[in-house]
Amino acid sequence: MAATSQMPITAALAMVLANTQDAGSRDRASFSSAEYGQLAGMLSVAPDELAESLLANKENLLSWLSHLEQSLASLGTLLSAKDREGLVSAITKARGAVDLWRQGGQKAASSADQAAPGFRSMLLGGLGRR
Repeated sequence: MAATSQMPITAALAMVLANTQDAGSRDRASFSSAEYGQLAGMLSVAPDELAESLLANKENLLSWLSHLEQSLASLGTLLSAKDREGLVSAITKARGAVDLWRQGGQKAASSADQAAPGFRSMLLGGLGRR
């Protein structure tokens, strides 16, 4: 539950909070993408219920958030170094993991499906599309 439900919700919370850090947050809201709206939609749970859920599983969640922090730091390093090959490798590794998860109950996505553009495709490998 921590890795597959609570970590994405916590990441969405952090992303929304990060986007409210300066005066341009209202302007960004008017230009936000459908993908960002879906991400922010994860926060539709009542705040007290969400807080209680996160706290109830804090040990597991903290472990997964540590993994997320390491992954974000690695991606930041690749971006800072303008390491295109490293980014492509990271994206390929992530997409391969998604394909393996999908194969548990579904046929792996076709290469045409994987090539779909967009933030959602980049983050989720097209999960949820039919």
